[in-house]
Amino acid sequence: MAEIGMAELLISVLSLIATIIISIATLAYWLERRFTALENEIKRLDNKIDNETKRLENKIDNEIKRLEVGFEGEIKRLENKFDSEIKRLEGRFDSDIKRLETRLESETARLSSEIRNVETRLGSEIKRLRKAMRRLGNAFVSYQEFFIEFLISEGVIAREKGDVVKREARRIIDVALTNPIKKEEWKRIKELLDKDELILEEALELRELARKVAWAYGHRIEAWKLHLYATMAVGFARKKLEEERKKQEEKKESKEKSC
Repeated sequence: MAEIGMAELLISVLSLIATIIISIATLAYWLERRFTALENEIKRLDNKIDNETKRLENKIDNEIKRLEVGFEGEIKRLENKFDSEIKRLEGRFDSDIKRLETRLESETARLSSEIRNVETRLGSEIKRLRKAMRRLGNAFVSYQEFFIEFLISEGVIAREKGDVVKREARRIIDVALTNPIKKEEWKRIKELLDKDELILEEALELRELARKVAWAYGHRIEAWKLHLYATMAVGFARKKLEEERKKQEEKKESKEKSC
């Protein structure tokens, strides 16, 4: 009985073990299939991810290329627009420069013409004033000559006064080195001033030279003193001739009376 009980227990244990083994085998088979399915799913997902990644990379590359092409096209468009704008501004600038140059030349020509007209008018006015001053100077010289000769003829100015003026007139010789008067003329003036008395021809010659000196050195008082002395010399010479003429007439009258 005991042996039968052990046999049954052993059979029960073996059945249990067999059941467990079968369960484990079944579980292992199921797990293997699950792992295989899982591996396949993982592989599928990997492939899908790789494909999606490649697709995205290709899409990104294509988009980048599209953007690059668009960017290059936009850059070229902007460059062309910039070049066109630069050319337009250069053309406008050149046009404005030419317009301003033309206007400047026109204004310069106009101003030059006006300046020439002003210079011409000014030159004419200066010439007119010089002529007027010359006429005024000649009038003054003529008046002085007449007045001095008149005073001498009337005996108002004595010969001694002429010597004083003569000494003052000699100072004009000091300017002989800076002159528009010829060297020979200065020499002749000095020769005439060195004489104590001048005949009428010499006095007239000295007065003509004195006029030239007065016009050349009118800013120096010595020039007018020389002219004054020359005029006095003319007056004294004429007075002497007049006195000699009167003496001859008186002698002639006395001889006629004695006869």
